Amino acid sequence: MMPDVTVVAYSGHCHGYRHRDSAPSERRDSNRQYDPRVWSKVFMRKLFALLALVAAGAYGSGYLLLNENGVTALLQQMEALSAQGDADGVCALFDDNLVVALDDRTPESPMQLHGGKAELCAYLSQVLPLQQKFVASTHINRDHFAMAREWQHPWTVHASYQERRVDTMKKLDVPMPSQSAMRSQDQLTVIMTLQGRRISRLTSISEALHGPQI
Repeated sequence: MMPDVTVVAYSGHCHGYRHRDSAPSERRDSNRQYDPRVWSKVFMRKLFALLALVAAGAYGSGYLLLNENGVTALLQQMEALSAQGDADGVCALFDDNLVVALDDRTPESPMQLHGGKAELCAYLSQVLPLQQKFVASTHINRDHFAMAREWQHPWTVHASYQERRVDTMKKLDVPMPSQSAMRSQDQLTVIMTLQGRRISRLTSISEALHGPQI
């Protein structure tokens, strides 16, 4: 009987020793698995990767939507509405905080306009219906396009170009030349909004063209 008792007592002692030895190992594994410092580093890496992806998407889409083709499409849309005498449609393409400076040096209709959207839209509401009444067709050529961007504003582009415009007049019983031609140096700032492309700044200096200049 003594050997059996000794074996049982020793066996229980070994079992207890194994139990006490395994607990610290499990706690160490748990600490390694849920170490807040490790998870903080992982989270920050993922956050930086996400921010980099968002920034790349903003810059990439801004470049595609506000390149030279995008600005040209906006100008063509504005010209089509102007030809229809739709002043309200043209004004819808301007940002509410528009800043405008126009200097028309043509001898037939010299004009200066400095202000904002309200002033320009009031002027267009008077001019565009007359243009639709007297102008048969308009030929426009734009060249010397230059685009500039600021890295902190991916949804904004500054464009400058030279424009030549030739208006052919309708044959009416009104004494007027058959054509009117002008050249302008234009600068505009275009922004991308939820409603689409909008012009937020417009500067133009124009002069008349004659004879071979047309």
